[in-house]
Amino acid sequence: MSIVLYGLTLWGGATDVSRVLLIQKRALRILCGAERLAHCRPLFVRERILTVFSLYVLQTLCRTHANVGELVTRQNFHSHETRGRQRLDEPYQRLSRTRSSYGHLSVRLFNKLPVMARNLPAGKFRRVLGDLLLNNPLYSLREFFMLDSSLKKPCDLPLVITLNEVTYTLRGFLGVCGKTSSITSIGHYVAYVRRGNDTWELYDDTKDSKICVSPSKSVPCQVLVYTV
Repeated sequence: MSIVLYGLTLWGGATDVSRVLLIQKRALRILCGAERLAHCRPLFVRERILTVFSLYVLQTLCRTHANVGELVTRQNFHSHETRGRQRLDEPYQRLSRTRSSYGHLSVRLFNKLPVMARNLPAGKFRRVLGDLLLNNPLYSLREFFMLDSSLKKPCDLPLVITLNEVTYTLRGFLGVCGKTSSITSIGHYVAYVRRGNDTWELYDDTKDSKICVSPSKSVPCQVLVYTV
């Protein structure tokens, strides 16, 4: 582990990093007594070992999180209350070599995180991110950009909460769909509404009518709506 971590933030974005992953997978199969062609993702999860790509993401994001106050955000360029005002500014890079550098990738990786996660204390930030990466072994950096930690099942959401002796009931939630790994793709909001018989309906302005949603289906969930 210590050998892989040496200078990882400098070389972790290179194209040949996949060769290190192959060595990791081979060593893991030997340690676990698995077959030569055994699938390694379950082994990484079971043994709680981070892949080289997961280690790169963890090291890069923790360092960026510690120094985020020194970085430029989009709200430094305007005063509008836009959805992406808290995103770090990502200057345009023409060359692929520059786009794979630490300075560029650190901004892209950090912008992928939910705003709530970016504001966590350093210790909790590392712990939560580490658990996410342990449960989702990365075989490439692209896989991190495709992760969607906001997916929730409606049946797993708390139907009732109590704050300051006041009881609130879940009525629905908002989610962002249509989002891709592209920096220019921000998706659009959709609404999930809970009906009286605990059924769920999806309201999407790109659809002609409402859609019934299974409570056990994982869907994007960013904002919960409760009423008294």
